[in-house]
Amino acid sequence: MNADNLWLNLGAMIAGVLLMFGWHLTTHASTPQARKIWNIVRFVALGFLILWLIVVGPTLIGVLFDGL
Repeated sequence: MNADNLWLNLGAMIAGVLLMFGWHLTTHASTPQARKIWNIVRFVALGFLILWLIVVGPTLIGVLFDGL
């Protein structure tokens, strides 16, 4: 694992936590403005996780099926 994948993996972990908080707070926020902000956070985190899957996904598939 090189340093680029390390930062991507750490970013994916942080994005996953933000996605969970954003999902919860989008439905339970007290004001519409707070819901809007957490909705934006939720979709940005989801976008980062999709980007992470595109970049790191082939390596993960190789590890699972080829045992690299």
